[in-house]
Amino acid sequence: MRKPISNCPICDGRLEPVKLKCTACEMAMEGRFPISKLGLLPSDQQQFVEAFLVARGNIKEVEKELGISYPTVRKKLDEVIDALGYAPQPKRQEQLEILEAIEHGEMSPQEGIAAMQTLPRSFQPTEYPIMYAAQRKVLTLLHDHKLTVDEAEELLSAMETQQSLTPSISKVELVGTSKWTQQFRVNLQKIAGTQSPVLIQGETGTGKELIARIIHYNSKYASGPFVPFHMAAAAPTLVNSEIFGHEQGAFTGAVSQKKGMLEIANDGTVCLDKIDALPLETQNRLHDFLVNGYFNRVGGTKPIYANVRIIGTTHGDLKQFVDQKRFRSDLYYRLSICVVQSPPLRERLEDLPALVEHFVQQQAELDSKKPPKVSGAAMDLLRKYDWPENVRELYGVISRAVVLCEEDEITPDYLPELSPS
Repeated sequence: MRKPISNCPICDGRLEPVKLKCTACEMAMEGRFPISKLGLLPSDQQQFVEAFLVARGNIKEVEKELGISYPTVRKKLDEVIDALGYAPQPKRQEQLEILEAIEHGEMSPQEGIAAMQTLPRSFQPTEYPIMYAAQRKVLTLLHDHKLTVDEAEELLSAMETQQSLTPSISKVELVGTSKWTQQFRVNLQKIAGTQSPVLIQGETGTGKELIARIIHYNSKYASGPFVPFHMAAAAPTLVNSEIFGHEQGAFTGAVSQKKGMLEIANDGTVCLDKIDALPLETQNRLHDFLVNGYFNRVGGTKPIYANVRIIGTTHGDLKQFVDQKRFRSDLYYRLSICVVQSPPLRERLEDLPALVEHFVQQQAELDSKKPPKVSGAAMDLLRKYDWPENVRELYGVISRAVVLCEEDEITPDYLPELSPS
């Protein structure tokens, strides 16, 4: 049976059956993706869709939706756009050389797969463009019938093994020096040491997925994959298929068998974002999996066992959904064995200076520039703001300030969104 490629080679998002790229990237490439829906995409995918939109000339619309200037958008997305334009950097060209050898008949696909597996296993962030260019080259060879679907999938899988975008444990960290943060780290280590499901609750932008990753990378599941699933980006009718997979012919459009996230994440972690939005039927299936340790694909009868930790996140109080009969009580009590409350930024302002320094350093490194200092007046402004979108908003504000700053110091002039009108 011919299998579909399981992940979009552009944004690494999940693919629908027999598609070569995900719907969001496909629409963005054609200039059809609605700008107003950018915020519904997983954060890692947003940058790729934004890059397509900018490359297609939708600059003013992207500016308006993101609230930042074109130079800022362009600077942040240049690296991705270069990748989309097949502009590899001088380093790490081995992958493209192998694919070109396959293209010209100098190497068989199987020889190419074997050669790909011998390459170095890690990439620096500045070397990611060549990775994306190589992944797109695989699709070109598939389109030109120089690779079968199975061969393309094997090549992409071999490349993913070496180039995983998943952060290392050392890079997944909770930033802050306050007593609360220190104790929170200790609590997360305790939770990571268990095998229980975890429920993370907190306002939008408080870093719930980051907390999930910290738990994963400090647990017995760390060597397995971390697979996030964002309910906001999924069609309700396909949620069961995304999580549990489906058999060929299970429903209209199911032209081939598809593995779900539980299979893909075996020996790892699945993080269900906005778990309160799970359809009731999916809640039933998930509860049965947590009880029994196995599930059936949609349209299938064969039990499939998976060793997967489930982490659910929600920006509301899941108990209220139970009281409103919108969420199964038995599933809630399974998930709430370990509950983590992710606090809003306004309740951990002691950590603000450390967070600001972290984001300044991070953005300056991306832009290859000396990190500017933050003036006392600017820091006062940051402390007085109430941060309705929490750490996510702080990250955006600081990143824009660093990009735009042409001096040695960030002053209130670089924080117009926080200054009194």
